[in-house]
Amino acid sequence: MTIDELDLIEKVYELKIKNKKELAEEILKKSNEGHDILFLCTIVNSWIAQNYKPGEIKVPLNIIKNVK
Repeated sequence: MTIDELDLIEKVYELKIKNKKELAEEILKKSNEGHDILFLCTIVNSWIAQNYKPGEIKVPLNIIKNVK
């Protein structure tokens, strides 16, 4: 399953999230636990903004897994 917000993040930063599928799966797991998808994608966006490198980036899944 894709999450439109992740596609938008890729477009804004002009990069490719290497592990987008796995990241989307973690986001959907957390959303099923009651967390808002937009909130979770904001976490991803903030991480990318702080760790930006042109081209491709791998987002650590722990930034989503560790959300309580």
